[in-house]
Amino acid sequence: LASGEALVRFNQMVEALGGPVGFSHSIDVHVPCASVVHEVLSPVDGFISRIDTRSLGMVVVSLGGGRSHPEDTIDLAVGLDQIIRVGEGIRAGDLLCRIHASDTSAAKQAEVAVLAAILIDNDPGDQRSAVLEAVG
Repeated sequence: LASGEALVRFNQMVEALGGPVGFSHSIDVHVPCASVVHEVLSPVDGFISRIDTRSLGMVVVSLGGGRSHPEDTIDLAVGLDQIIRVGEGIRAGDLLCRIHASDTSAAKQAEVAVLAAILIDNDPGDQRSAVLEAVG
């Protein structure tokens, strides 16, 4: 990530799959914007000790950014971004993530689920690396 190689490879992958060349540099042209962008703020000080990623995925599905049934259409404008990482220290009022939604009601429902999926503790806990081992 720090070297920029991940972004280069991502762009190569998008191009190999038939997407536009240099996708990450022109994403605003290719991906629609949501009607509502809602910030989810931490209600307390502490440390992010756990994130239920499956629940966050289901939040995206509930917003329309995934399928519950094969015939469902996907709204490319909705989803989550700027999601805080496990182990990070946080203060009340700091950003946990942003919700991109089609309307305010959907954003508020998603906020409840996001807050339930992120566990904030007083103890920083085990600061394990996200990468367990390099393969190859």
